[in-house]
Amino acid sequence: MKTCSRCGCSCDDNEKFCHNCGNEFVTGQPYNNMNNNPYGNPYGNPNGAQPVDNGTLVGGFVLGFLLGLIGLIIALVVGKSDTKKGAIFGFVIQAILGVILVASGYSSY
Repeated sequence: MKTCSRCGCSCDDNEKFCHNCGNEFVTGQPYNNMNNNPYGNPYGNPNGAQPVDNGTLVGGFVLGFLLGLIGLIIALVVGKSDTKKGAIFGFVIQAILGVILVASGYSSY
């Protein structure tokens, strides 16, 4: 018998999935050094998956900055006085927070 790591249910040794929660039982040897594991799980790459490039933090910041800049320009061209002030304030806050996140090395994954 083996125990499911997700729900704790006891399952037969020959089962590939837990009959209670559907969790897949992964076979193989765990990586001893997770720092050298590009797959994000302790068993490496059991199904032959390829690592996915998630892009760059700076690229996301530049895209967000440019979209914010486009919104600011539109607000300045067609907006009323209060709208223009709010757009400038929002753009400055967005730029400051973006710089702080990039400088700190923030990552969403």
